[in-house]
Amino acid sequence: MVCFPLVGKSEVSKVVPHKKKMLLLSEITSFDGEVLVAKAKLGRDNPFSDGKGTPCYVSFELIAQAVSAFSYISTSAGDAEPEIGFILRLSSFVVNRSYFEEGKEYLVHAKATCDLGHGLYEFEGKVTDDDVTIAEGAMMVARGSKEIIERMVERG
Repeated sequence: MVCFPLVGKSEVSKVVPHKKKMLLLSEITSFDGEVLVAKAKLGRDNPFSDGKGTPCYVSFELIAQAVSAFSYISTSAGDAEPEIGFILRLSSFVVNRSYFEEGKEYLVHAKATCDLGHGLYEFEGKVTDDDVTIAEGAMMVARGSKEIIERMVERG
């Protein structure tokens, strides 16, 4: 059982497989079974920062990390490591701003819209600044497994 909020990267990393600088979410604020809400505060230390800041197209990665947390929280008893997943498709993805403001906190929303079976899922997501939508779109993802990842590594 996960208790909310999960504050700080050490807590968030318990439900998201990303680690160190690749972990962009700073908090999981809520999950009601349908929508997960997280927070992200982006600085220059993340791998997507390009000197001017972090481009807002990185919103797809923020949403993907929220999807990962959603998947873990909704399917795990909390006793396993979070699994790596794969983004298979982005659709209707719109970005309304060029860069995130450094050090500002943004809300990230992930909502499951369809279980396609065979470990495939569709989600809608958005990143907001107060009530202004920075980016939004749909994402098809596949749940990873150790076997799938080992096969991918073997194939190069």
